[in-house]
This record gives sequence, C-alpha cells and structure tokens, in this order.
Amino acid sequence: MPFEARRFTGVASFTMLHHVPGTDIQDRLFAELHRVLRPGGTFVASDGVGHPDLAALHEDDVYNPVDPGDLPERLRRAGFDEVDVRVLADRMWAVRATKAG
Repeated sequence: MPFEARRFTGVASFTMLHHVPGTDIQDRLFAELHRVLRPGGTFVASDGVGHPDLAALHEDDVYNPVDPGDLPERLRRAGFDEVDVRVLADRMWAVRATKAG
C-alpha cells in the first residue's frame, strides 16, 4: 500500500478477503495492514465461512475463503495481538485484532 507506516488508527475489511487470491497474498495483506496501523490501532473484519453455496456464487471469480480457525495464528504472525475471532451463525466470522501499543 502506498501509505506510510503507522498512518492509521483503524483498518476495516468487510466481505472482501475471500476475493484475495492465495493464502500467501492474504498473509502479505495482513502484514501491510499491521504496518500502516499506529501502535494501539485496531483491525476489524468480517467475511463468510467457506461453503459450497458461496463458492457457487463466485463462478468466474476468485473465491479463497479465510478459515476462521486459522486466522488468529495468521494475524499473530503478521504482528497483531489481542486477536478475537468469532463465528456468527455458522456462515460468517468477525475479527478484532490490535497492534501492540
């Protein structure tokens, strides 16, 4: 991202991470989000839990769902702490992660 480090107090992503092709690219995105957050800044996101019905909606499109079970470790590797992931109604997940202050 073209933003300087520690520029933002918060970053949000809603129902788009499954469009990022490849887990490695998603992990690079998480690292970039961490880079542009100020200490004490928060990353919030939500997306759908992987499901065949959702995959069918993405014909001719990228569909790479993020496994909410793997998300805490992936965000910690990117530098976040205080990671809280919740699965909502079996089809959606939400996360809040903080950059150490």
